[in-house]
Amino acid sequence: MVFSNPFSKEVATEIRNVATILFDGGDVSVEQEIFQLYQKWSWWFDIFFMCVDRENGSWLRLPTGNNPTKQGYKTMQILNYIQSLYIKKLNDIYKGIK
Repeated sequence: MVFSNPFSKEVATEIRNVATILFDGGDVSVEQEIFQLYQKWSWWFDIFFMCVDRENGSWLRLPTGNNPTKQGYKTMQILNYIQSLYIKKLNDIYKGIK
């Protein structure tokens, strides 16, 4: 899945670093720098996990209701970026099972 994000590469790197640790079940409090990034982005991951099916990464509901046209553009771009990282992680896990 190719994803073009509307935010900076620095922000994408921050999200990816936090996602890598969270999706692997790691402890974000081990390193101060990662913990600060986690505090900055944890709200987005909480929203993501409340709205997504954890088995396959599909949306169960949208963060601000069920009307796709009422979703904030940047909000959905950030959540879609987290979703793409999550689906990539799931694909890696499923490939390892085969």
